[in-house]
Amino acid sequence: VFVGSPVKGKAGFSTEFLSSGANVFYLPWSDNIKALLNASYIYALPSYAEGFPRTILEAMAMAKPCVASKARGCNEAVCDGQTGLLCEVRSGADLAAKISVLLDDESLALSMGQKARQIAQSKYDESIVVKEYLEFYENNYGIDALKELKNKQYTYAEVVVLDDNSYQNFKQSIGLTSDKVIIFNKFK
Repeated sequence: VFVGSPVKGKAGFSTEFLSSGANVFYLPWSDNIKALLNASYIYALPSYAEGFPRTILEAMAMAKPCVASKARGCNEAVCDGQTGLLCEVRSGADLAAKISVLLDDESLALSMGQKARQIAQSKYDESIVVKEYLEFYENNYGIDALKELKNKQYTYAEVVVLDDNSYQNFKQSIGLTSDKVIIFNKFK
C-alpha cells in the first residue's frame, strides 16, 4: 500500500507504476492513517531527506517495525536492528532487501515492532515531550520567557498538539488565559 501524492517538481516515484496494479495498492490521500497502520505489517519511508519524521513515530506507536532510509531524521527515529532497518538513500535494491528481511522473519518483525512501541511510549509520549519543552525553555530562557509567549505574535511555528490535560497543565504553568497556544521548536 502506497499512500501519498508526489510533490510537484520533485522526482520521487512514478505514478504510472503506482497505478499499474503490479502488486501495488495506491491511495493518493487518506485521513485514516491509524487504520492503514493497523492493517500493515511493516512501515517503510525511503525518503531522500526528512526532518524528524512524525510518520515513523506513528508507526512505532502502532508497534510496526520500520524500514527507512539513512537520511538524516529517519536515521534518528529508527534504531537500526532494534526498531527497524535502515537502507541506503536512493537504493531501491537495499530498500527491497531490508523489507524482505522483515517479510521473511515474522518473529524479528514482531520483536522490532514491540521495541518500537516501547521507545515511542518512553521517549515520544506527549507528556514527555511537553515536559522536555518546558524544561528546555525554562533552563535556557527562564520562566519569564515562557510567560512572554502570551504577548508575542509569530508568523511561523511548528505546533505540538497536546491532549486536554497536558494543554491545561501547560496553560496554567505559564499563566495563559487564552485558549490559543503554540509551542515553538526554534526560539530565535
